[in-house]
Amino acid sequence: MNQPLSPVSAGTAATAGAGQTGAEPTGQPTGQVPTMGRFPLLDRVSAPRDLRNLSVDQLRQLAEELRAETVDAVSTTGGHLGASLGVVELTVALHAVFDTPDDRIIWDVGHQAYPHKI
Repeated sequence: MNQPLSPVSAGTAATAGAGQTGAEPTGQPTGQVPTMGRFPLLDRVSAPRDLRNLSVDQLRQLAEELRAETVDAVSTTGGHLGASLGVVELTVALHAVFDTPDDRIIWDVGHQAYPHKI
């Protein structure tokens, strides 16, 4: 269960649907957010299924990294922080347990989907 993740381009974290907002950083490939190597687990996640290979401690670390990346992204581009931070652990847990994207996740408001998109 704790198999290594397939690497993503160094210094980036994959995002789902990031191009839908028009908030892509200039010069970055679609679906990539620069993280400058600050988030080692987040940098290695390329799909929600990758979370199913992480230990509980790694899932906790990933949630911390995801929270920090969310704060960084919102402080740079603006947006709603409360709804996003309120579902970080929930987002990590849902992707670790359910067979996403085959199992569908419905968010209450769009702002809750930010951690999922990262």
